[in-house]
Parts: sequence; structure tokens; C-alpha cells
Amino acid sequence: MNRADLFMMNNIAIIVRDLPYLKLLTPIMYELHNRGILYNLYYMDCHRGVKEYNNLTKDRLIKSSQSIVSNANKLQSFKNDSQLFTLLAADKIKKAVSVEIGLCGLNYAQSFKTLGIQTFSLSYLTDSLWFKKEQSEALHRIYYTSKYLMELQHKFSGMKFDSKRDRCLGSPIFDQLKSIKNQNAASTLIMLPNQCDASFFGGESGFEKLLKAFGDDLLFKTRKKQWMPAAVKKLGKKVIFDGDVMYPSAIIGAFEKSKNTVLFYSSGVYEAVYANQYVINVKFPLSLWPRDKEKQKEYFLSDIYNYSGVVESVEQTDLSKLFVYRPIDQVRRKEWIEKHIGDVSEDSAKLIVEDILK
Repeated sequence: MNRADLFMMNNIAIIVRDLPYLKLLTPIMYELHNRGILYNLYYMDCHRGVKEYNNLTKDRLIKSSQSIVSNANKLQSFKNDSQLFTLLAADKIKKAVSVEIGLCGLNYAQSFKTLGIQTFSLSYLTDSLWFKKEQSEALHRIYYTSKYLMELQHKFSGMKFDSKRDRCLGSPIFDQLKSIKNQNAASTLIMLPNQCDASFFGGESGFEKLLKAFGDDLLFKTRKKQWMPAAVKKLGKKVIFDGDVMYPSAIIGAFEKSKNTVLFYSSGVYEAVYANQYVINVKFPLSLWPRDKEKQKEYFLSDIYNYSGVVESVEQTDLSKLFVYRPIDQVRRKEWIEKHIGDVSEDSAKLIVEDILK
């Protein structure tokens, strides 16, 4: 049987619209290849303005993983949705696998349905938490990070659970964290705040003072689009960016070198706790974020960010002196993971691929 015949047995498309999507989709493609399943790989290569660093090119795909390109039945770029749907129809695609398909707009999922293509959407931690229900209800399958987050999204959006559509199978993001050993690590990892600026922290001097409270053995993790004050380069041993290689993620090396993670209401809390980090969440006025205030309170003031022995939320005004670290409580950590992530005994990529192939 030739490659074309093997592909036609499943007609699977992997759609990568943004470079970080590869954090979730690379292990899915590895798993398909391990099972002898061919897929078409479609990637969005277009001008992105200030986010050009996240644009996809063939060279960037190869740099992130040569295997996902060489294992593909077909590699095809597209510049817009209209071009993508024309390609999918011409290639007789039956199943489309991507990340947060609903994020693309109210009618995006329906466009696949019109072509008779089943959609398999992987949730990117909490990105889907603020969706409108119309963006997700038309999807064939949604893979949620956890039952906890699925139920919260359903509550926030007004969606109702659909046993045919909704699956809680963890996330491929966690698969790569299982081998981390940080028992002898000494550094503190600072995940710089997203969608924030100096005004959230009383100016740049206020943010620098805040950072100094965490000692002088600091690593910083950020993305190019995020605010990064001058104090970071002055205080940190290293500033880590995602780069082009998305799997394993750049965060892996940072977790292996650190015992604590400081963050600012970041969804990185899930990865950090799973990676055996004691987490310090630094508060700021949630009213400064342009989201539903009541939903923000319910989520960000919950035990996701306040769980004794695991995650500690602190006021900026309490960071006037050196912070006293605590070792993570392994019993409490296990409880937190069971509640907020769920059973991760099997690799998520394996479970998701098994479901896609049914």
C-alpha cells in the first residue's frame, strides 16, 4: 500500500495556526506516526505584525521538529481561512485536529461542519475559559485539560455537557513534565506577567522592588510580546524565551533548575505545580484586565491560586522584605493535581490519538 492509500484510510489534517500550537500538536503527530498513521500538515504562514516571531514557515517547522515534516503525507501552507478550507476540501479531509478551534470566531467551527469535516480541538490550558458558547458548541470533539476546567468553562459560557463532544484527557503539555527531577534545584523561576505593564505594580521601580524580595538566584521566563522591565536583565541569571523549538518546551530546563515559581495569575500554575514547584502568585488589581469581573473573581480567587502547601497568593505590599520560601507539600500537591488536572497516569497524546482514530 502506498503513502496516498495509507493517508486516505483516515484523511487526517493537522492544522497549525500559530507556532506555540506545536507544544500540543507535535506529540499528537509523533503518536500518529508511531501508529503508522499518515496526516497532512497545514500551517499558517502570513504576516503577523508585532507577533511576527510566532509566524510559521517551513524552516521554522523543521527547526522545531524535522520529524513532523518528514512524517507528513503532505505539507501545505495557507495565508487565510478561505485558502485553508479550499485546501481541505480538495484533499478530501475528514478529520481536522488543531488547538482551540473555537478561538477563531463564531462561524469557524461551522465552516468545517459544512464541508463534512469532523473537528478535534485541543484546549490550551485556560485559553478557552472565556469563550462564547457558540464558538465551541459546533465542534465535533473538545479535549479539555481537566474536568475542573471543563465544568468551569461550561458554567461561564452557558454550555451544557455533551458526552459525545466533551473529553477530559489532560494535555500533551503535561506529558513532557513527567521526567523532571528538581530535588537539588536552588533557583527561583519568575514567569513574567502577561497583558500587564508597569502600572499594575506601582511603576518599574515598584516591580524591581517586588522582584528583589525573591532573592538573587532568579531565572526569568517570558515571551517576546510581553512587557519586560529593565530590572529583569539586571537581576536575573538568565532570561528564557520560547524560541522556535516548541517540543520539548523551553520551560522544561527552567523547571529542572528551580524549586519555586513566581507568577502573576498565570495559567502556568498548572505546569508549575505538576513540575514539583512551590508556587507564589503575586496579586494585582484584576479590575485592570478587560474581562468579566465576576468570572475573574470566581476563577482567580479560587483554590487554584490559594492552596496551602502548594500555591500561595501574596499581596505586593507584603513583599517589602525577603520572601520566606516553603517546601511543597507532596500530599497537598497530589490533592491539587487530582482536583485541577486529574488522572495523568497515561500520556495525554496517546489517549487523544486513540479517540481521534475511533
